[in-house]
Order: sequence, then C-alpha cells, then structure tokens
Amino acid sequence: MHNDHIGDSLDAAKSLLLTSLASSGIDACLIPLPSHDDFDYQLFTRCVSPRDPSRIYRSLQNYTYRNHYKKDYLDELSVWFASEGSSMQAIVFDPDTGIRPDRDTNKFFSISHLMRFLHDQPRCVIGVYQHRGTGGLSFEKSLSLVAAEFAFGYDFGSAAILFWAKEPAQQTLERMRQMFMDSLNKKRLVLRSA
Repeated sequence: MHNDHIGDSLDAAKSLLLTSLASSGIDACLIPLPSHDDFDYQLFTRCVSPRDPSRIYRSLQNYTYRNHYKKDYLDELSVWFASEGSSMQAIVFDPDTGIRPDRDTNKFFSISHLMRFLHDQPRCVIGVYQHRGTGGLSFEKSLSLVAAEFAFGYDFGSAAILFWAKEPAQQTLERMRQMFMDSLNKKRLVLRSA
C-alpha cells in the first residue's frame, strides 16, 4: 500500500466491508501491510474506519522495508491474536496488490503466510484484498489456490476481498456470505473455479 492511493474508491469498499461486518455482529479487523516505511496509518484509519479506529491493526514497530520485516510482523500479529485479537471473527490482510503464488515481495502476501494464519487461527475467517488480474489470475482462481475447506469473495470491480475459512469458522464465513447477499449485489459474489 502506498500513501498516494489512500482514500481512493477501493478504500471506500474496505470501509463498507468493516461497517457491514460490524452491523452484522461480526468482530473484524483490517491489517494493512504497507510497502514502505512512511505509511500514514492515521490517514488510512481516517479513510477506512473513522468511527472505530480499533478496526485497523497498527504495528507496534516502524519497520523499514516489508521484505525484511514480514516474518517479525507476522510473529507480532500472532502474539496480538493470542491476546487482544483473540475475539476477532474475521481479519482482512491488505497488501499492496494481493496474493500471488510465485512472488513474496513487499507488494504481495504469500500463500504460505495466508496458510499460516488459517492454521494458527482456525476459528477466524481470513481475508485478503486482491487487485483484479494480480499474477494473471482471476478472483476465482486466486480463491482456489488456498487449501481451505470454505471460501468466497466479493468483487468490488477493480479489486475483491477474498475469504477463506477452516471448519471451525464455517458459521462465521456463512454469515458473512449471507450478509453480502442480503446487503449488496449477490451477483458479485466470487466462488472458487472448478
């Protein structure tokens, strides 16, 4: 994520997501994964979750380059999950571009990291913000890359939020899917490709 893009229409979609989940009684958090060290958390929080800043995870440290800090950051998140984050029913990682199977750089969130959180937090739905066409993959194909029992996404146009869950989080994922169907355009739901 880059400061120049904070507050764009895709951030409005993230705000809609957090507001809709909260209205449905689903405790959720958005975790930005900045691609540079001067990321403006305050501006991002004002644009995405102005009424409830606690819905945006803020790193405890200022990391200088994501490739170097990713392991430490993910370890930090694991500690957070064991304490304050333990009530979260859903988290959405917000990397610069999305997941990609063949890259693990400061713009992407790797499938192995996603799988780590699905394994470590089986009662939590894990989501990832994904730009259209990242790695040449459709949203449906991106959903299929992750080995999880349950998955769906919502297509906001030039980006989607993709969700995965293990069996313990199935009910939460189903409530989320139903919320999207009831509140938004059910034709924009994304399902795994065969």
